[in-house]
Amino acid sequence: MMATLRKDLVKYKTLFIFLLPCTVLLILFNYVPMFGIVISFKDYKITRGILGSNWVGLKHFINFFNTPSAFLVVRNTLLLNIFSLLWGFPLPIIFAIMLCEIKSNRYRKVIQTISYLPYFISAVVVASLAHMLLSIDRGVVNAILGLFGVEPILFLIEKSYFRTIYVVIDIWRGLGWNAIIYIAAVIGIDTQLYEAASIDGAGTLKRIWHVTLPGIKSTIIILLLLSIGRMMSASFELVSLLQKPITYEVSDNIATYVYRRGIANATGIPEFSFTAAIGFFQSVVNITLLATANFLSRKYSETSLF
Repeated sequence: MMATLRKDLVKYKTLFIFLLPCTVLLILFNYVPMFGIVISFKDYKITRGILGSNWVGLKHFINFFNTPSAFLVVRNTLLLNIFSLLWGFPLPIIFAIMLCEIKSNRYRKVIQTISYLPYFISAVVVASLAHMLLSIDRGVVNAILGLFGVEPILFLIEKSYFRTIYVVIDIWRGLGWNAIIYIAAVIGIDTQLYEAASIDGAGTLKRIWHVTLPGIKSTIIILLLLSIGRMMSASFELVSLLQKPITYEVSDNIATYVYRRGIANATGIPEFSFTAAIGFFQSVVNITLLATANFLSRKYSETSLF
């Protein structure tokens, strides 16, 4: 095995040299900081350092689950991700298939470019656009509703609208970008399969159902597994820019809660150990969900991450 490794190093030395900086960055910024997880089990003090701080075991985990906010932030995080998954996951698949059905390459490229441009817009700009569109006095949405005799609605203050607004914006930002992988998968399907289906009398919908979807099934499963592995994570930037104290009941998630307790708390003293415990809990749940979903995928299909 070592001999094979040495041969590969010599044979592909140029590629390994290009890979080296990325590997170093990955180790420094992704693996080395993992040592900091230990502070979730300690009463961390900056003056004492990680090794010098007192060990307190599960104290911070227990404190978190005893707070009234624990159930709230976990519930909101899950609901935001579940709604985004239910509505936002199938749409890029549908959009990619529709794009690939367009015969004109020029129109297809124009539509694809326009669709993934929102992905590169800053969350601050996106939130500002949302505030302008949904404003009660000069907002376009309320202006249109007013034409039909509907009273102005406080979209950004009413709790019942927050999740819908978040999911719609999230879908708008990621639709075109998330469709890129599916487009590549569709293009990779053997064209002879479509020709054979057409000869057998299959129309567009039947070709999509019997050729396209089976052809990209493995891609769909892999991306679904990755989405499930992020179920306990939510966009901090977008949520924090859209939420207001009055909407905390439906908008406050783990990311925003950790920010307020860890950095912007009222006492002015960052609670590093407490928030590290919450982050560790979040990671454990994500890994558990991913492992469970991967096990079920491997059991009932031929596709899995590991």
